[in-house]
Amino acid sequence: MTTLSPSKRATRSLTAGCVAPLITAMLGLAAAGILVSLAIQGFFDRPETSPGEALSGKAGVTRYRLEAGRQRRLPFREGDRLLAACWHADPRIQVRELDHAYTYIREELSGTAAQRADRPVMPLPLVMWDGDFLPVGAELAGFRSAQHGPFTAGNVLDTPLTVLTARATEVPWVAEALAGVTNCRKHCDYFAYCRGGQVANKYFETGRLDSTETTYCRTSKISLMEGILRHAERSRL
Repeated sequence: MTTLSPSKRATRSLTAGCVAPLITAMLGLAAAGILVSLAIQGFFDRPETSPGEALSGKAGVTRYRLEAGRQRRLPFREGDRLLAACWHADPRIQVRELDHAYTYIREELSGTAAQRADRPVMPLPLVMWDGDFLPVGAELAGFRSAQHGPFTAGNVLDTPLTVLTARATEVPWVAEALAGVTNCRKHCDYFAYCRGGQVANKYFETGRLDSTETTYCRTSKISLMEGILRHAERSRL
């Protein structure tokens, strides 16, 4: 009769004691996988028609937008589609970007998107702690460029704000930024939705203020709209 030493008996007891927790953990993971699969399936089991679905039903809109997205190879489009599906299934949490997107979709459906595109773009001016005034591109505060120097249109400690505002378009970098909005209006199919992009992103991505499409545009605006339309198209299948 073979007798196990105390160290071997302890090892066998330890091994046996680990089996039960391991099996429990594996069963837990399997159950979690089943629940996730059911939840994802539930995201698409909606009887009502969303604004995105209605927009996708307009002649050629979805096909045109999706083709444009394929040409740009938007890497975040599928993630945005899932985001739209999750939010539409349970929209209790307000998401600013989705609110903006669906507001545009509702205006597109009501036939007022053209008026949206024609509305003046809000400049969102800024006065810095030291009095420097930026009529546009508040995120450029404190930065400078080799071409334009400091991003400022004057200082309110030296010149009244009303005067600085009146002559802001004469400042070269401000004029270049406004030209960028005009270029977006002329060349971007998403202008009515995006309204010209962000001045600071244009500068830091391209080195210019009058550029149009940027990575910021593609990931935060275009890809999101593509994802919403893809979700709407899939929901119609």
